[in-house]
Amino acid sequence: MSQPESLHDATSGLEVVLTPENNDRLAALCGQFDENLRQIETRLNVEIHNRGNHFRVVAPPEAASLAVDVLKALYQTTAHSGVSREHVHLALREAGQRAAQEQPAELVARGSQSVRTRRGQIEPRGRNQIEYLQAIREHDLTFGIGPAGTGKTWLAVACAVEALENDACAG
Repeated sequence: MSQPESLHDATSGLEVVLTPENNDRLAALCGQFDENLRQIETRLNVEIHNRGNHFRVVAPPEAASLAVDVLKALYQTTAHSGVSREHVHLALREAGQRAAQEQPAELVARGSQSVRTRRGQIEPRGRNQIEYLQAIREHDLTFGIGPAGTGKTWLAVACAVEALENDACAG
């Protein structure tokens, strides 16, 4: 079984050719009325154009690369099952986590933002979590809003435990 291949820079985005070319798999990847592609476009703020197994992603380089990774992962999924909205959501989430883990320079540049407790150390996983931790540490009251499962409560509780263990609480 061949893997997706042929990734190269284009003038205003990235192009990828998914192989082997199989119309049933491509239809599963795109979804009814291209709903899966639209979900990726909306979430990553990219444009996806396709003709057969040739896909072009128009976006800034980082977002385009992430979208191509999601397309490749979902195309591999089509080899053994269909692709639902949940599959797309999970692929987007996994790609985002991989991208966050591949940014150690950003974490180092902003200094050590980890939360230390007796039970261990908790590291932020990306720019948004770093900014959230900074806001918690700099302000008495911080509101965190966003999708479920992104670590808001986990980080807030970890910061509270850290403060309690370090007697940083006013009271």
